[in-house]
Amino acid sequence: QRQNFDAVIITAGYGDETQGATTATYWSNDDLSSSDNRHKIKALVSGTGDGAAIDLVRATLAVGPDASQLRDVFRELERCGLRTFGAGVEALVLKHRGSTRTTAELWEELAGIELPEALSAAVRKFVRADREVAHCVGGKAPAEPENGIVNITMVRLLHGIGALPSAVERIEPRIDRATGRTVHFEGGSIREFEKVVLRHGPDNKAAGALGLT
Repeated sequence: QRQNFDAVIITAGYGDETQGATTATYWSNDDLSSSDNRHKIKALVSGTGDGAAIDLVRATLAVGPDASQLRDVFRELERCGLRTFGAGVEALVLKHRGSTRTTAELWEELAGIELPEALSAAVRKFVRADREVAHCVGGKAPAEPENGIVNITMVRLLHGIGALPSAVERIEPRIDRATGRTVHFEGGSIREFEKVVLRHGPDNKAAGALGLT
């Protein structure tokens, strides 16, 4: 039986990421925030959505295993101008809504927003010494200005203080595939990471079955 509707809403529940990863899917428990005092852990987070942003904060900042200390981080950053900085980020992101700009172009513009020294110094106090985190933004995908402004602001801060590679000059190429700890990048480069997190969106089989993906 076929029927026509003006809107179709599928509440199929949480889906798994479309590409595998060596860590658990976003909605599962993982050890991304765990510590290893023996050596610095190399981690890669790929994606520009809200899930990737939250995992970047968990991997880069000392917020506790369950992110329970994140409130303390925000309280300190707000004292140092986080809201004003976030307003600048929001204005730029809103300008991109409805445009055809790519993710790389959006992040290149975000990199041009001046980072106040007091805010920079405040966020540095929370950066983990036992992590070396890389962020794979990619370049050809459409920009995602619908993401949470706070999440975009936090990732911009981490890029700005050097806790993540620069979003403009040193960003990793878009991931081609990942097998275990080995990540193959477009262009042929291969790197090893102890933690690989791919946040490229859920595989919603229900939507696919209806031809809505």
